Amino acid sequence: MVKRVLSIVLALLQTEIAMAQIAIRPLQLPRPQFRAVLALHPELRAWSEADVDAASSELAAAKTRLNRALERAQRTYLDGSLSDARQQFIEIGDLAYESDWPTIQRRAIHYALLRAAQLSEDLTAQKSLLERAVSLDPEFKPDATLFPPPLLLALHSVRGELQARSIEVRVRERFANFDILKLNGRIYRVSETPSVRILPGQHRLHLRSDALHPVTERMSAAKLLVYSPPEVPFVSGTCDHPEWAAAANSAARSSLGLDIAVVAYSTNCLWKNSRGTWARFDPGSGQKIELASPLLHPPRIPTNLELHDFAEPPQPFYKRSWFWIGLSGLAITSAVLIKNRTDRKSTPTSPVVTPSQTSGF
Repeated sequence: MVKRVLSIVLALLQTEIAMAQIAIRPLQLPRPQFRAVLALHPELRAWSEADVDAASSELAAAKTRLNRALERAQRTYLDGSLSDARQQFIEIGDLAYESDWPTIQRRAIHYALLRAAQLSEDLTAQKSLLERAVSLDPEFKPDATLFPPPLLLALHSVRGELQARSIEVRVRERFANFDILKLNGRIYRVSETPSVRILPGQHRLHLRSDALHPVTERMSAAKLLVYSPPEVPFVSGTCDHPEWAAAANSAARSSLGLDIAVVAYSTNCLWKNSRGTWARFDPGSGQKIELASPLLHPPRIPTNLELHDFAEPPQPFYKRSWFWIGLSGLAITSAVLIKNRTDRKSTPTSPVVTPSQTSGF
């Protein structure tokens, strides 16, 4: 029954997101003006606010893999080898940074790491697993009835040690052009978050903006402290000449997962996507604006918004393979013709008898 209810909720969420018109903005349009556009058009939804992760097939597949791994490890723990169970729980812990896990899945991984620590005979290995669990979700306190008291005491001690070594990341300052930060799946609004404290260890960072391509990275706390994400705009140009900004940094490669429906250049300029064709509309009347002349740079945003690297600049003709192949062929042909002509001149010819010439008739 619970599974059925969850499936219905997920289906409704997917339907709601599919019906929404996802809007983005050029980086030069200030956020307040973009919000004003959204206020005038309730059917529009800012890209940074669209919870595409909850409806993405990639996350759904990741959840399925995690559930199967948890079921397998739990069966082994109850009916099989404890050493095998420990290894399976560790493998679940390795999935911690493979996705931006929602709270339920993140805490299931936390439990798996605690169970692996419980089954560890070596104290150093146990402490390492406890550190991973705390770094993944520092605020989570597990059910005390599920684990032995000595393990919970060790967990409390590890949490205190890591918190004493925590690092402050200035979120609003470092990620000013982004709207949403996900840190190990926990969501922060950049404009409302001056800073966060992170613990030593590995972290998964996901940044989202209405104007920039999303960025996802896994890194240590020390690297995160000085990290500057690539800022690759969705669009550039002006209302009259919008341009698609291709990705210059392969590290920013990702997919939006939803089609962009609207690009808002200002409160007076909207470009709408209809089945892959872009046209300019009047925000007030909603009528299509017929342009007097074709755009020099019409919007070329793919429907799935997958990033592409810039094409390499064309090489000079003297560096291209066809030029040298043609030149080689010409040289060979010239050599053959010269050789044939030389052979003809050097070959002795048969004497030709001609009648002697006489004067007169």
